[in-house]
Amino acid sequence: MVSLYGENSIDTILGREQLYNALSEEQNQKILAKIEGRKPKSFDEFAEVLKVCGYEVKGGENKYISVRAKGQKKFTRLKSATLGEAYTKNSITDFIESSQGSDSLSQPTLNKFIDIKAKSSPGFAYWAKLQNLKTLVDTHSYLVENNLNFDDMKALVYEKEVAISNFEIEKESIQNKINRQKEISILRNHLISYVKNRKIFDEYKKSGYNKTFKEQNAEILESFNETRKYFDEYKKLRKIEKLPSMAEIKEEYAELKSARESYYEELKTHKEELKLLKILKSNAMELLGVDGDGEKLKSEKEVKQERIEAINTQKERILKQQKYKKKQAR
Repeated sequence: MVSLYGENSIDTILGREQLYNALSEEQNQKILAKIEGRKPKSFDEFAEVLKVCGYEVKGGENKYISVRAKGQKKFTRLKSATLGEAYTKNSITDFIESSQGSDSLSQPTLNKFIDIKAKSSPGFAYWAKLQNLKTLVDTHSYLVENNLNFDDMKALVYEKEVAISNFEIEKESIQNKINRQKEISILRNHLISYVKNRKIFDEYKKSGYNKTFKEQNAEILESFNETRKYFDEYKKLRKIEKLPSMAEIKEEYAELKSARESYYEELKTHKEELKLLKILKSNAMELLGVDGDGEKLKSEKEVKQERIEAINTQKERILKQQKYKKKQAR
């Protein structure tokens, strides 16, 4: 594994205390001193903290992230085949995001139940069990707080999907507004150009359409004629006799922009709410041991046994923490 002071230095940086016990207390303190209590709030920030700790970091976006410690010859990729499932970009990102969770029930930030695969590393499986226990407790608390049962969850998901579907129908109308904004922008530019070049055209007219004057100002006069041609076509297309004023154009543009922004903001809110509801429904399925229709997949005994195992894992973590604190206090 990538190593700066010990095998699990990445876990120390992330704050996964249940995984970094392979390091000595001295090694942990060296790393913690370097990061000065800075806990990453995103994967990009995690990569920056690695650099602070002396790592070289390369890759990103669709590529694997690779890191190299001081004195290490080759870069090591953060992927399951190299370091284990707990050290992939997705797992690290999930851990960071779960650490940012809110305790608010009115605006809950609930984590999705983690599927612990058979090939998961012991460290990742241990962390995932703890995370799943917290997720189930949070889900149960939210359902009780809001007096919701599984049928309610199904209905809420369906209603939100319908609301989003209705918004999607309005997309054509919004696209028309976007097209009109573009049209207004072009008209506004032509109006500005017209005012700017009108003086040269008037001088050209006063000169009796002098050939030399025309040659000297050919580009401006051509632009002026193109603008007048555009105005004629615009009025014909819109079936109007008089062009709108600059003030009218600005007012219409502002109204279109406001309608467009409101639409996408509301659509974004609906999608975020649907995402939360789907997570709640998925977590409720795990909590109750049912499928998407609410049909039982597990017996009450099996569900209870799973909860007991999760609680025992939590107790084990608490005991480890207590021992570690006692050791530090000595």
